[in-house]
Amino acid sequence: MTTYRLDLSWDGTAYCGWQRQPSHLSIQECVERALRCIFPTESIVVHAAGRTDSGVHALQQIAGFSIIGERDPWIIQKGLNSKLPVDIVCLSVERMEDGFHPRYASKEKLYRYRILNRSRRCPFRNLHTWHIPQSLDVHQMHVAAKYFEGTHDFQAFRAQKCSANSTVRTITRSELLIQGDELHFEVQGKGFLRHMVRIMTGTLISIGRQRKPATFIEEALHCTKRTGLGETAPSHGLWLVWTSLLDKECEIE
Repeated sequence: MTTYRLDLSWDGTAYCGWQRQPSHLSIQECVERALRCIFPTESIVVHAAGRTDSGVHALQQIAGFSIIGERDPWIIQKGLNSKLPVDIVCLSVERMEDGFHPRYASKEKLYRYRILNRSRRCPFRNLHTWHIPQSLDVHQMHVAAKYFEGTHDFQAFRAQKCSANSTVRTITRSELLIQGDELHFEVQGKGFLRHMVRIMTGTLISIGRQRKPATFIEEALHCTKRTGLGETAPSHGLWLVWTSLLDKECEIE
């Protein structure tokens, strides 16, 4: 068996997220379907470095699959892009060492939540940003975002149906950036709980609306209940920016 790494990018608007679902179209299903068109005799399962929710977009996500024998990575990439829907793109294909699995090889991920902060909506960004027409206290949001950095128990910042065994996560970077008429909340870490970044974003918005002080984040990180946190931000404003791997030497030149 030969294992390949795929770097994928997609607009998540039309999909139920990465993971295959029985009654909804997923990114995983589309990629597997395209690969089976290229390799009709293979039984291919594609694994990703992590799952994304319905409507979430990805600038770069790492996935992997195995087939019998070897193929030219460029031919695989070209074939994939001819079979994939227009809102999913294969950025690159690389042959990897045996045993490569994106989930276990994943080192860190960077997520970006885009907030359109102006009075008017933008018809070209409705499906890619969360529109907040009210004025926000950006300084307090920036201060509050820094409280997320470090190792904390994010019990209060996860969805009810989250099945993670541990709620302790390490955030290496948490920052609010101003990009024209958008605010970008960027958060980087090894792993995230279900809806974690979206709840973090909703809580920052609550602080920006001056409903809570910036120090509320510090209090919430010592709490096990969701009570008092902001709303869960809509999924369409969330972007997976990149995923890095633990061992870059596993690539074959």
